Amino acid sequence: MDAKEVLEKILREYRRAWSIAYARSLLAWDLETYMPQEGARARGEALANLSTLYREKVMALERDVEGLKDEDLDDFGRGVKRVLGREIKYF
Repeated sequence: MDAKEVLEKILREYRRAWSIAYARSLLAWDLETYMPQEGARARGEALANLSTLYREKVMALERDVEGLKDEDLDDFGRGVKRVLGREIKYF
């Protein structure tokens, strides 16, 4: 696979991780603003599970992201590599 194909694969997979992170942020916002006390435990468990799923999705991209060579990428590709590399390093 060339760098463009790998980058497209990474972006396709990251979109799923992003969706999980987005759902997690909505759930966290709801937890802070509207949730009745009785729902705290279930919401907390759901947030923890979504966080775990997000981490797994991001870490699954590690090999592909680290395999990209800057000289094979345009500015956009280098930006994707830099941002996802930072996210992977966080975990």
